[in-house]
Amino acid sequence: MYETILLPVDLSDDHSWQNALPAAISLCEMYDARLFVITVVSDLNLPVAGHILSSDDEVRLHERIATKLDAFINCQITPAIKARRLVASGKVYQQILGHAARLKADLVIMGTNSAEMNGYLLGSNTARVVRHARCSVMIVRDWIESLGPSPLHN
Repeated sequence: MYETILLPVDLSDDHSWQNALPAAISLCEMYDARLFVITVVSDLNLPVAGHILSSDDEVRLHERIATKLDAFINCQITPAIKARRLVASGKVYQQILGHAARLKADLVIMGTNSAEMNGYLLGSNTARVVRHARCSVMIVRDWIESLGPSPLHN
């Protein structure tokens, strides 16, 4: 059913992947799917960033992030899963949608940052991906225990 799965992660926010990653791994194991783990560096092309960062700085930043993403993959994902990393820069939702299209992804699996939205609403990037993706999108919620029991357990 699934051959190619795209998993966006924010390396600075565990909520972006804590629950989504196990779902991605399970589906990859079940369908022998390839997993692409993408992280997006937001808008380095802004005029302000252009004055601060040289092109060499941007290359070094991408290399540093790629190294961190490799470490994340090596630590979190068993070698039996065919996982590859992608580092992109630009608008988060545009990069996710663009890479999903280029990879001909069957599924994008995204976590939500419920701390930001009190567990009920989707973040703007997630909502845009859901609205505009040409493939299936799975949203894996990260329920905050302080809000009480999950509505699914009632």
